[in-house]
Amino acid sequence: MSNPNCVIGDAMQLIIQKYPAHLYAKLTGDVSLLDFLQAIEKVMQVNDEVDLNVIWDLDDCFSLVKPGQFGNIVDYVYQRYPKQAKRSKLAIVASSGLIRAIVGLWSECANVLPYTIKTFMSLGEAEKWVVQK
Repeated sequence: MSNPNCVIGDAMQLIIQKYPAHLYAKLTGDVSLLDFLQAIEKVMQVNDEVDLNVIWDLDDCFSLVKPGQFGNIVDYVYQRYPKQAKRSKLAIVASSGLIRAIVGLWSECANVLPYTIKTFMSLGEAEKWVVQK
């Protein structure tokens, strides 16, 4: 696999690490809607096995995504979600107030996606949940 770490947009970095039981994606910097959609696409490209659950770590990013744009993210994922995918969990690490509130609002919009989404205060909690059968 080529190195999936990359800079997207002017001020955002995406770091992707593949583990046997899950995929870890960390966003840092200022994240616009377009940046976030590009990051999702990168993660989907790396997660070629489509069985790995995913942890998104958003603790070190600042969201420039507006609440009215959450539906765009959900639609984007829904339209591109592989039919053969067997993953069942998406964990989001968001411990700070503003990003946690934004993630909470997005999670409410994302109930149409074919997996369970939970938000965690720490990476350790997210990892425990993602690898549970």
